[in-house]
Amino acid sequence: MINEFRRYKVKPGRVGEYIALFEELGLPVIARHLELVSFWTSDTGALNWVFHLWRFENLERRAEQYAALRADPDYAQFRPLALALVEEMHSTLLTPVKFAKFSMPGADTTR
Repeated sequence: MINEFRRYKVKPGRVGEYIALFEELGLPVIARHLELVSFWTSDTGALNWVFHLWRFENLERRAEQYAALRADPDYAQFRPLALALVEEMHSTLLTPVKFAKFSMPGADTTR
């Protein structure tokens, strides 16, 4: 089991617009292909950030799921609207260690 932590720096004053767009247009299509674990915004520190956490069975499955998402015509309509609100994007693949609170049974903890 792996998780992908994605960070998006949204243009100042547009976080609410990004969240509404994601909820109304993005999530319905993305949820057909990916499993959303959680979604956050920042209220302290660096502002205008939105965070997503996605779960995947393994790297091969992740590649297949993203390929299916990118091929979805509904995603092709959502993506440019969302990207117009974003200044920076970062993606980090996370593998839980066995003693972590959120470790999953069978997780690869050898890395």
